[in-house]
Amino acid sequence: MQDCLAGLVDKKSYEHKGVKLMTNLAMGHHQQRSNNVHSAYTTQNKTNYIQKSPFYSSPSNNSPPVDSTSIRPIPKIQNTKLRLQIGNIHYLIPESEAKMSEITPGKVDRHKFTVFVKSNDSSPLGDKIEKVLFQLNQDYKPSLYTFINEPFELTQLAWDTFTVKIRIEFRSKYQKPPLDIDHTLVFRMGGGTTIHDIELPQI
Repeated sequence: MQDCLAGLVDKKSYEHKGVKLMTNLAMGHHQQRSNNVHSAYTTQNKTNYIQKSPFYSSPSNNSPPVDSTSIRPIPKIQNTKLRLQIGNIHYLIPESEAKMSEITPGKVDRHKFTVFVKSNDSSPLGDKIEKVLFQLNQDYKPSLYTFINEPFELTQLAWDTFTVKIRIEFRSKYQKPPLDIDHTLVFRMGGGTTIHDIELPQI
């Protein structure tokens, strides 16, 4: 009877141990499968993140490293300002010295004027200006005067005011179009002057 009970106990113990062993094996298999799934899920998400991220770029062994010291900014063109005085000087001729106008019959030339182009600070202009043209009233013969050397000025007689057309042509190295100015003569208080600022490339 005792032997039977002992055998029964052993059998139950064996079965209990067997169930426990099978349970442990099953739990181990489930844990291993969970770890594999988690690992695959993590790897897949990491791959998707790398592929979808706009900030990620896969390293290339063929691309040479970029030397930031070799990158130079594009230099800006520096301009220099040329300030010009354009105007005329006026002198009133005494009536006793005035002569009849050679341009307009019946008129007396009481006005002597000098129209000019010069720098505001009296610096030379020959290295910047190639020539200056003065176009007078068509009654003058000749009416067009060209100056290629300083001083850029013209002196004439007149009986009344009129507009002088002035063209300033710059040296070719500046690649700047001519500047056209209309200057109306001033026959009072010694004449009149206007200031013109010209932008030239710094060479």
